Amino acid sequence: RVHMSRCAVRMDGKEDMPTTYADYMKQKQGEDISEKLAKGEVVFDANSDWQRTEGEGGVSTMDQGFASTDTPDYAPDPDDPRAKIDFKQGMQGSQKKQTEHNHDPGIAAALEVNPEMIAGVEIDGNRRIDFVVPEERWPGDPAAALAAEFDLGPTSHIGKHFEFDIEPVCMTFEDFYAGWTADSDPAFKVEPAFGRMDKKGGEKQTITVHCAPTGPERDMEGYLCVILPDDGEQWTFKFTAHCTGS
Repeated sequence: RVHMSRCAVRMDGKEDMPTTYADYMKQKQGEDISEKLAKGEVVFDANSDWQRTEGEGGVSTMDQGFASTDTPDYAPDPDDPRAKIDFKQGMQGSQKKQTEHNHDPGIAAALEVNPEMIAGVEIDGNRRIDFVVPEERWPGDPAAALAAEFDLGPTSHIGKHFEFDIEPVCMTFEDFYAGWTADSDPAFKVEPAFGRMDKKGGEKQTITVHCAPTGPERDMEGYLCVILPDDGEQWTFKFTAHCTGS
C-alpha cells in the first residue's frame, strides 16, 4: 500500500503554484481579499499574518539602502504651484539679492483722491468721516436701507427748513456728525453738523435741514448721512425738492 502525504504538486508550466498546503491557503486568502477590495468591500486585518522575511534585519533611516514604505494619502497635484518650487529656492538666505518692493500701505493713493468725489470731515486731527450711502452687501441689507425720505416740494430762493428727530440707540453718549453726500444738491444744508447724542432712552436729537436754492428751475436731490463714528452707526435720509427758479 502506497502512503500518500497531504501536499500540493507543482504542475509543469505553473511556476507560481504553491508547493505546500500552507502556501496554498495563504494564496487563496490573498485572492479572496483582492476580490473583496475590487468590489469595494471593507477588509479587516488583511495583513495581520505578515511576517518579516528571515535574514532581513531592520534598516536605519540613515542607511543608503533605506526605502520608505509610506504612501501619501493623495497623489500630488500637478497644478499646485508649490509642486513647482525648485529645491534650491531660498538656499542663499539673507545673502539673496533683494528686489525692489513697494511698502506704501496706500497713503499715496489716498492722497491722489479728488476730495470733491467723496464728501467728509476730519476729526481728531487723524480721522476722516466720509458721507456716503452704504453699499448693499446682500438683498435687503438693513445697513444700506434709507432711514426715511422727505419731499420738501416747490422751493424758492426764500428757502425752507425742515426738522426731524432721531431716537438714540446706543448705551452711552456718542458723538455724531451730519453731512451730505458729494452728489447732493448744494442747496441743502444741515445743522447741527456735529454734536453729542444722548444714550438710549434719553432725549431725541433734533436735526434741521435748510433748502434755499438759487439758479434755474430744477429738481433737487440730496442724501443726508448722520454718523456715530465710535459706534459704527449710520442713518441715511433722502431729501427731494423742486427749485422754482424764483
